[in-house]
Amino acid sequence: MAWYRCICIYLFVGGQSIHLFAQPAIVLQDARQMYVPGLHLEYLEEGSPAYTLEQILAQERQALFKPCGVQIPNFGYSAKGYWLRFGVERPSSLTFSEEEWLLTLENVFLDTVQIYQLGRGQVLYKTLTGDSFPFAQRPVAYRYFVFPLRLPESGRLDVYLHIRSISAKQFPMHIAEEGRFFTQAQSTDALLFLILGAGGLLALYSLGLFVKTHARLFLFYSLFNFASLSLILAYNGLIFQYLTPRQPVWNNLIFNLSAMLTVYSAAMFALEFLNTKVFYPRVYARRHLLALPILLIFCLQFYAVFFEPLWLVWQSTMLSSLTVIYLFLGLGWVF
Repeated sequence: MAWYRCICIYLFVGGQSIHLFAQPAIVLQDARQMYVPGLHLEYLEEGSPAYTLEQILAQERQALFKPCGVQIPNFGYSAKGYWLRFGVERPSSLTFSEEEWLLTLENVFLDTVQIYQLGRGQVLYKTLTGDSFPFAQRPVAYRYFVFPLRLPESGRLDVYLHIRSISAKQFPMHIAEEGRFFTQAQSTDALLFLILGAGGLLALYSLGLFVKTHARLFLFYSLFNFASLSLILAYNGLIFQYLTPRQPVWNNLIFNLSAMLTVYSAAMFALEFLNTKVFYPRVYARRHLLALPILLIFCLQFYAVFFEPLWLVWQSTMLSSLTVIYLFLGLGWVF
């Protein structure tokens, strides 16, 4: 009877392990609803070197996955990569085509995104993309990352995401039926382009006032609007999609430079608007010092693109420069 007991123990432990490692799947019941994978997500912070899919599927690493428990996972700044996993299934009573459901990852600054979709013990779909690759390499031509879900006719689909990036590791994700997604995207894009159009008209109007009156106040306000528009375009991935689809690095460069120009032009606009030349001449005399952090960050940014360890230095310098700008204004007011 000893062999019988061993078999029973093996089956019990094996069954418990399978139950332990299989996270609850997202059941796609309503095509009108957008599902949030974050609450069903599990993650694993990888070491060095990076793990392969075969290594991740090993039982000892499956046990290392931790539940996320939030709608939008956020792991901050880190040089390490992350593996994410969740399951998806649909009721057998629903009849959808294999590509009717889409997974969206709404962070345009992720360098490398690999997705693997597993069903019935085999890889049904895999792809590699990210903002380090040409835009044409994306499976769906949209400003952020969109992946088709190859749902099997029955059973569960396991989705694994491998993400590496030197930018902030925020992973806002949704699952939506194809028609629902494009309806939502059209509404969002229409509002976005309306804001961009209004901002563009305001920037051109301010520039026209500067040409007419030669008042520096309108020049800096126009620069502020143009920099803000460029910031919005880069943040939403539109520069990469429409202007530099074959040169991925420019979207990040333009975003960071636009952020600093926005702060600089806002500070200069405030100095002109408050007439500091008359009321606070010491502040006005030091106004050109505001351009020094901008120039430093602009130069450091190009090096940081090609030398990854400098990226954290670049991030720290950007935050420090913002602090210097506000301290300059505050202390200049006092002294």
